Amino acid sequence: MEKTDVISKLKQIIVRTLDVDVEVDDIKDDSLLYDELGIDSVDSLDLIVNVEEEFKLDLSEEGNDFLYSIDTFAEKILSVLKPEL
Repeated sequence: MEKTDVISKLKQIIVRTLDVDVEVDDIKDDSLLYDELGIDSVDSLDLIVNVEEEFKLDLSEEGNDFLYSIDTFAEKILSVLKPEL
């Protein structure tokens, strides 16, 4: 899976599952999750759960540093997926 595919799916998950007032096309690849998109700690947990379901992976032991931006989250997803490929 390419990084652009992961970023696209991640943006769709954010708009579909979280209470953010933004459209998929308005989210930049480097958008900050907390500062720009306005998610909070509860949103971040919901986002992780939905990402785990969508990508069929487990992020529970990965810490949460990757929740900085769309790009850092996509990099984390790819790093967890790569061993499975």
